[in-house]
Amino acid sequence: MTSADDQDVCVVGEGNLKLTEQALKSITVGISAAIKELGEIGSRTDALHGAGLADLSLTGMEAGHGGLARDFEEFCELWDWGVRGLMQDADQLAQRAGLAAGMTWEEDQYVEGTFKIATNAVIGNPHLSEEEVVEKSWEEVVMDPHRGKGVSSLPMVGPEQ
Repeated sequence: MTSADDQDVCVVGEGNLKLTEQALKSITVGISAAIKELGEIGSRTDALHGAGLADLSLTGMEAGHGGLARDFEEFCELWDWGVRGLMQDADQLAQRAGLAAGMTWEEDQYVEGTFKIATNAVIGNPHLSEEEVVEKSWEEVVMDPHRGKGVSSLPMVGPEQ
């Protein structure tokens, strides 16, 4: 049975996963938003693994009662494990669907950014922040217009001038 809607379906992986383009976009946006939100609570590394909620706590005075503070902490720890499991499932789905989202993609982006920063430190523009370097393409990092066309074109400084 074929319908007009079948044209909008993407077959992913070995053909056993069929998603619309809108579903793929929603998955990507959802995973990225969850990682961003978790990163605001805890560390970026924890956020990539779907963790961070266990770091939330309240003092007895903030919660209004010591028992409520302990209950809140236990709830956050359990919720943390639930979110972690969901994020791992989402990461596997993103990998199968070839999406630019999830823990694996974020880790790849982090490693690439680190290499760009290291490359810029050796041959790049020393006036750029790490964030600016990470946002540049590899070509922009290696062939920075403020530096000239190559390492040999750097201006000589010293008595030879």
